Amino acid sequence: MDETSQKFLNMSFRLNIPSTPKEFTINQDMLKILLNLDESKPLSQVVQGAGVNSSNLKQNITKLLNLSLIESLEKQNNNLDENFFKVLKQALLLAVGPLADLILEDALADMDVSISDFPAQMAAGLINILSEEIPREEKRTEFLKVMIPKIPK
Repeated sequence: MDETSQKFLNMSFRLNIPSTPKEFTINQDMLKILLNLDESKPLSQVVQGAGVNSSNLKQNITKLLNLSLIESLEKQNNNLDENFFKVLKQALLLAVGPLADLILEDALADMDVSISDFPAQMAAGLINILSEEIPREEKRTEFLKVMIPKIPK
């Protein structure tokens, strides 16, 4: 996957209805993207949930942008800082013990992102995924009490 496609996957988009109607043609993958678009999710989750073929992702997103059917959200470049992950790792360590790093690595791999460029709009999803890995209810509740206030608004 090229760099532009990878950049698109970390971005969030929203549906845009052009003010002036015009005729256009889109393919099946573009339609799947439009039908599953959720501005609270990065494109990587939309594509995965919609079963879109990623081989032509760059061309499909570029065409949808050029047709003004979607627009990127400004918050896409808003990545979480090191402090967020410092607090997250500490809270997870208290909740699950020495498996914390492994659980975090697995969650990041499942989300197809890294700590160094983790989009802020994905924080709630990460916290949810991690909380599901905490077997003891009281530890899960404590983890959520610490992390929910840290979710960027």
